[in-house]
Amino acid sequence: MRRRLREFRTDPHAEIWLYPCGMAAIAAVWRALRQHDPSDPSVQFGFPYVDTLKLQQRFAPADVRFYPVGDPADLQQLAELLRTQKIASVFCESTTNPLLTSLDLQSLRQLADAHGFLLVIDDTLAACINHDVLPFADVVVTSLTKYFSGYGDVLAGSVTLNPASRYADWLRAALADNFEELLIDADVEILEQNSRDVRMRVETMNRNANQLAQWLTTQPEVETVYHPSLDAKRFDWMNAHSTDHNGGLLSIVLKNPAVTTPAVFDHLEICKGPNLGTNFTLCCPYTILAHFTELDFVEQCGVSRWLLRISVGIEPIRELQTRFEHAFRSAGSLRDASKLVTG
Repeated sequence: MRRRLREFRTDPHAEIWLYPCGMAAIAAVWRALRQHDPSDPSVQFGFPYVDTLKLQQRFAPADVRFYPVGDPADLQQLAELLRTQKIASVFCESTTNPLLTSLDLQSLRQLADAHGFLLVIDDTLAACINHDVLPFADVVVTSLTKYFSGYGDVLAGSVTLNPASRYADWLRAALADNFEELLIDADVEILEQNSRDVRMRVETMNRNANQLAQWLTTQPEVETVYHPSLDAKRFDWMNAHSTDHNGGLLSIVLKNPAVTTPAVFDHLEICKGPNLGTNFTLCCPYTILAHFTELDFVEQCGVSRWLLRISVGIEPIRELQTRFEHAFRSAGSLRDASKLVTG
């Protein structure tokens, strides 16, 4: 498994630890960090998967500075903070979940080198083959449950240490001190079998998601589509392998969302669930599912409560478009019927 994971890294000597899930990998890095620096605040740069932020908010020292947009203005604010405040780390994702924002990892790396903090990057949405963030990171965390497995039947995560990091020695020691081999043999066997076709699966997902995202922008029911292929600020290094390597995840916000979103979701004939990276397409009302108790706060961060997150699978693209067309028509019929009743 470790040999296969190294195939996706530019550094063949990258050191890899396996964990029972992606959040276990993130928690392991957090414990290692806090063993070395128990008191300085951390930074979350860009809007992340919910538990990554909650971990920093709830576990000692419970002092995190949050820059939810992750744009140049946030980068400037972070640089200004660093003039007066020492920080332990910056956590970020490439790309972000669920808005699929491309972060300026090169500038974050420069700030990390200048101010001596740990840069931790979650590259789950890089989908294994699309781009390698290890050259920018001190340590990379990945949910192998997602694209690497791709079949939705096993949990796993990994921590990849950049051996070129100035912090490699103490990170290696701290990770080793707390490491326990908890990923059971049966799960490793399934993960190995599932990941044999990861390149083929992700190439198909890349292609399907690019086409579906573009198609959705033309649909009158759709207000906004979030996908890296539509991000004019995407960085050149992210397209080093191909400009089509944008990942299989996208998000949409519908017009008149409070009315249309429930109807479209209910009539969308694809699997429903919070996973992603599976070979079958999935949809979930991400914000309501992950942030139900803090919807106002999340909307202040730029994430609509009505956002639908779609993990695109390997089905024929026309089949997926047909299913969305059906859901849009059904929602429109319900809306028209409601107008007649209320009128």
